[in-house]
Amino acid sequence: MRIHAATEEDSAPGLTPSAPWRVATVEPLPEYRLRVRFLDGTAGEVLLADLIHRFPDGVFAQLRD
Repeated sequence: MRIHAATEEDSAPGLTPSAPWRVATVEPLPEYRLRVRFLDGTAGEVLLADLIHRFPDGVFAQLRD
């Protein structure tokens, strides 16, 4: 049995998708924080300390340095 997967053509060649949740800038801050700004202008700080310290062998463990 042969399976054929069709791909959808881009209806607007040359245009870059601009979803509002796409990150525009990230700035590292002290105490395991990040300042993040999105393309739609929304901005805020992300607190990573709990994630970094909660799971000693988790994916964030190397960020403790």
